[in-house]
Amino acid sequence: MTERLLTSTHLFAGGGGDACGFDGSGFGVAVAVNHVTPAVETLRAAFPSCDTRQADITKLDFRSLPRTRVLVGSPICKEVSPAGSNRAEKAQTELTVQPSPGQEGKTDWSLTRMTAYDLLRAAEVHDYDVVCGENVPRFATTWRLFDPWLRMWAALDYHIQIVDADAAFLADPGFPGCLSIAAGCCFASRTRG
Repeated sequence: MTERLLTSTHLFAGGGGDACGFDGSGFGVAVAVNHVTPAVETLRAAFPSCDTRQADITKLDFRSLPRTRVLVGSPICKEVSPAGSNRAEKAQTELTVQPSPGQEGKTDWSLTRMTAYDLLRAAEVHDYDVVCGENVPRFATTWRLFDPWLRMWAALDYHIQIVDADAAFLADPGFPGCLSIAAGCCFASRTRG
């Protein structure tokens, strides 16, 4: 990686889509973490000088990562995505990974909660200048712990901005936008200082 003033860490990095965007915007993609082997192999091929790790982020010791200026991460959306017939319950009744007897098939939000809190854990350790990410709109409108999650960011002295955007309509003369409609809830925060 060429030495750059602005550096970024990418959690839940997938195949590196957001890393490519940050790299193209002048950031040094310093750290990328994902749990899936093909994604990690793609990241290593695209960013050979990046500290790329294959890890379950819910078990990652964030002290083992170097500090960067920006944290990019998008909590899991499988539990809240409207794709198919997924219908998330408004209220979360259990704080367990395993469903209670008779609750099989109901969303318990455990993966959403764990991965959303992982961003907080990383920010608590590294005190990033900026934290940003995205999710489906239901992450903000349906997950009953969303407001407490925002208050935790405030407790870490971050000011979060939420933007509801659709990639099909984000365009300018140099970027024609996406061909598919994919609504998203984007969030960005910076330290208040």
